[in-house]
Amino acid sequence: MVEAAYDEIINMLREIGSSCQKPVTVYIIGGGALMMRNLKASTKDLDLVLAVSEDAMDLIETLGELGFRVNSRGAGRTVPSPHGRYQGFLVDLFVGRICDCLMLTNSMRGRAEEVLTAGKARFMMLSKEDLFLLKSITERDRDLQEMADLMRSGLDGRIILDECNVQDRLEAQPAPRSWMNYLAVRIGELGEAMGAVIPWRKEAIRSAELRTGSWMALIKIQEGHVTVGEISAAIGIDQRCVRQYLALLEEEGKVTADRSRRPTQYRAT
Repeated sequence: MVEAAYDEIINMLREIGSSCQKPVTVYIIGGGALMMRNLKASTKDLDLVLAVSEDAMDLIETLGELGFRVNSRGAGRTVPSPHGRYQGFLVDLFVGRICDCLMLTNSMRGRAEEVLTAGKARFMMLSKEDLFLLKSITERDRDLQEMADLMRSGLDGRIILDECNVQDRLEAQPAPRSWMNYLAVRIGELGEAMGAVIPWRKEAIRSAELRTGSWMALIKIQEGHVTVGEISAAIGIDQRCVRQYLALLEEEGKVTADRSRRPTQYRAT
C-alpha cells in the first residue's frame, strides 16, 4: 500500500479502534487530518498524537499486530507483524510533543473535532488553525502549499496567534525557541506565494519581537543585570522596550519585581 484514500483511512481507524484493548483518545494531524477536511486526496502515512504516554504501549501493540510500521516518538518502536493486513503502512505516533516541537495542549484538544469512535478508541482531528500552526514550523515546500489550502478554507487568525503564544510560554530556558518567529516568517512566505496580504502578519511580527526581547532580558537578569537601565545597556535596546519585555516576563511568572527598591530590581524565578 503506497498511498491511502479517504475511505481506506476511515477503515484503518475503525479497525485500529476495534482492536484496542484499552480506552484511548487519538488525535489525527498531518495528511490524514487534511483528508478529513477535504483538503487532500490521499496520504502515504498516518500521523497520530496521544496526550499521555500511558496510552501508547497498547496502541503501539495494536498497530503492530495490524501490520502497521510504527515510528513512535517518546514511546519506543515496534516491528510490524508479517501477518498484518496493512503491509507496513507507516504510522508516525507522537506522545505529548509533536515532531519534538509543539505540545499537544489542552486548548488544542478542546478545539479538536471527532472523526469517529470505534471500539475503545475515539479519533479526533485537530482544528484547521492548529494544523496551520503545525505546518508553519516546518521548512518543507509541500507544507507551505498545504498552509495556503488551509488559509483559503477560512481560518481564525486570533486562534493561531493565541495558541502560538501558549506554545512559546511552554518553552523553557536556557535555550528557548520562539514559535512566533517561525510563524511570522512562514506567513510572510505564504503571503508572497499567494499574492495576498495576511491581516494578522503584523501582529505575529510584533509578538515575535516581544518574545525574543523578553528572553534576551531574562538572560541578562540571570547574568546579574537587574534594573531596567542595566538590562537596557546590556542588550542595547531602549528602556521603553525593556519595560515591555519585563512586563511580559512578570505576567508569565518568569521574573519577580522588587518595587520597594529604587530603581526597581528584577529577579528570575
